[in-house]
Amino acid sequence: MKKTLILLFLAVTLITSSHADPFAPVDRSKNSTRQEFRVSKVGKDKSELIKIFDAVNELKEGGDSINRGVKVVYRISSTEFLVYPKRWKNVTWGGSSNRLGMGGNTNTHRSLVVDRTKLYFLTTNSPLDLVTGESSSDIITYETGEIKDKHDNEALAGYGGVRVLKEAASLPAITKEDFVARLKLGESWTLPNYKTVDCRKCMGRGDMGKLRGNAKCTDCRATGKAPVDYIVVW
Repeated sequence: MKKTLILLFLAVTLITSSHADPFAPVDRSKNSTRQEFRVSKVGKDKSELIKIFDAVNELKEGGDSINRGVKVVYRISSTEFLVYPKRWKNVTWGGSSNRLGMGGNTNTHRSLVVDRTKLYFLTTNSPLDLVTGESSSDIITYETGEIKDKHDNEALAGYGGVRVLKEAASLPAITKEDFVARLKLGESWTLPNYKTVDCRKCMGRGDMGKLRGNAKCTDCRATGKAPVDYIVVW
């Protein structure tokens, strides 16, 4: 009888764990909204895990983002360019009722977007057939910490100092085996702004409602959405 109860308990435990939710509750107690993704709880559907594994492989050691692509602002030579980097961003869209703060369905997906906040000097490993105004999503780059100015290159005379990007030979790949082993040893990865959730202050409306004169929500800048950092753990 005792042996039967133990076997029954183990069976129930295995069934429960195989259907466990890999997503921990969203933690809004931090300055940024965070949510743990628990790899050990993933069931048969591994589609989200595959996306997260790919996202982890797009991070450099230390958490600095690798840039996936560039838009050429000025071609200096076949291996030197002034560029804006392309980076993964969450893009959210919804119906007109949602934009008016009346609720409605919204969708979020990760997309490569040109980041125009900072201009960079790019040096590539081999000549590229790119001219001013053209883009490529095939070039993997990283920031070196160097700064170039007009004394280094006359093309920078009108720009002042700009930071330097270099082309990476390849992504710093982590194998699936390494990924799992490192997680089991207690390592974790943070994926900044991986998805969005409804803003807690305005409940996803984007404004503060009629009682407050439909004032725009300052927490989410009237978008109705708050970014969520994924913390990937075992």
